[in-house]
Amino acid sequence: MLVPERTSWPWEAVLSTHPAEPMSTAFGTITCRRAGSGADVVLLHGIGSGSGSWAYQLDALAGACRLTAWDAPGYGGSDAVAGATADAYADALAALLDALSIDRPVLVGNSLGALMAAQFARRRPDRDLVHVGVRGV
Repeated sequence: MLVPERTSWPWEAVLSTHPAEPMSTAFGTITCRRAGSGADVVLLHGIGSGSGSWAYQLDALAGACRLTAWDAPGYGGSDAVAGATADAYADALAALLDALSIDRPVLVGNSLGALMAAQFARRRPDRDLVHVGVRGV
C-alpha cells in the first residue's frame, strides 16, 4: 500500500502558532503552550502525549479564554519528576500555576491528566478552583 507523501498536516501548522515556552517554576522548568485571554483554562495531557495534543483547542478556544497546555514533568522540555507519583505531578502543577499567577483555573485533564487534576484538587483545597473537568480512559 502506498502512503501519500507527508509535506504538511494541518495539525503541524496549528501547533507552530503556539510554540512551547519554558517556564521557570519552584519545581524547575516546565514547558507550556499558551493562547487567548480571559478566564484561565489549564489543559493536562495524557500519558505518552504532550502540550501539542491540545493544539486544536488552543486555536479554537483562544477567543473565549486564556488557555495553558503544559508538558507534564518528564514530557517535552519539562524537567523530570522524582518518583512519578500523583502527588509529585500535583505539586509541579501548583508550581506552574504559581509561576503564571493563575489563581482560579478550570482544569481539564485527559487520561493521566485527569488523575493529575483530581489529585491537585484533593491536595490543594486552598486553591479556588473554578471547575475540574476530567476524562479518564
